[in-house]
Amino acid sequence: MSKPVYFTFAAIAASLCTVLPAQTPTATDAAALRKAIRSAWGADWSAASTAARKLVEVAPQDAVGWYQLGYALHAQKKYAEALTAHLRAAAFENTAVRIPSTYNVACVYSIQHKSDDAFTWLDKAIERGFRDLATLEQDEDMAHVRNDPRFAKVIERVKKAQADNPFTAYAQSVPRMRTRVAYFSRTASGGQVSVDYSPVPWRDAYDAALAEGKFTGQRWRLGSDFWTTLDNSLPVELAGQQIAPGCYYLTLSHDADKKFTLHVLPAAAVRAQRLDGFQAAKTTGGTSVPLTHESGQGPAKQLAIELSVGQGAANRTGTLSIRFGPHRLTAPLVVSFPPAKRD
Repeated sequence: MSKPVYFTFAAIAASLCTVLPAQTPTATDAAALRKAIRSAWGADWSAASTAARKLVEVAPQDAVGWYQLGYALHAQKKYAEALTAHLRAAAFENTAVRIPSTYNVACVYSIQHKSDDAFTWLDKAIERGFRDLATLEQDEDMAHVRNDPRFAKVIERVKKAQADNPFTAYAQSVPRMRTRVAYFSRTASGGQVSVDYSPVPWRDAYDAALAEGKFTGQRWRLGSDFWTTLDNSLPVELAGQQIAPGCYYLTLSHDADKKFTLHVLPAAAVRAQRLDGFQAAKTTGGTSVPLTHESGQGPAKQLAIELSVGQGAANRTGTLSIRFGPHRLTAPLVVSFPPAKRD
């Protein structure tokens, strides 16, 4: 089965399927079921498959739901049931679902010792954009067909496909959250500061990873999917650090002294390197903003970022707040206006 090394769950879940209109009675149910799947993913495959099965009942055109159902059943070694879901997911045009699901069909056939079918679906996976040579060579699901002479030809096809076109396109339509401070007079706009991000559900495993030092000394993506962005048309000061008007990508780090730092990276520099958000650890430089950490807060079930400012004369000072699980990270915020132009 395709492993998270190549087709990460976050990437697949981020690539949204056709969703039922918000007005339909089942839309709320579907949203709750998607949340239940995210919460159980990787920790309780039985609960994940139960929620995914209910999801595809209320939203049968949910491509990601079918992928999740197949993956969760596959992880429980319920291969016959998983195959049905893999086939349904592979029939959608959603690239981020279709490619790994097609490969997962081949995995089931390999496990079932149906070599001809396995190679038929491996061919389809390559035709549809499968390029994950490492998974193909190491996946235990492929053990039955690995010694078949045809497998060497599959490996060569993937190598050639990588050389000819190493990139696979993923079309995504992803909901984003925004926190924004905007200034207006009666007749004009004075400017704004905004942060856009995709929330991530909290998992207790994150605290364990922090305690074990797994995040120490590295930058990680603040959110899921595309970069968390800061877009400011006014000068901003965060915890004493000056941020000129512009567009920035944000990352977070945790050092050996258990201090958190927000890194504000000029978007143009990151774009020049063609780095995606999941490659946050490869970024360097930028403006480092020290954050104040508080724990033991009422738990935030998902990442929540908020810009807040005072009212009246204090409407240019406030706080950037990042809440995730029991943690709250803050930095004092000061918004400045350029000197008024004189005729």
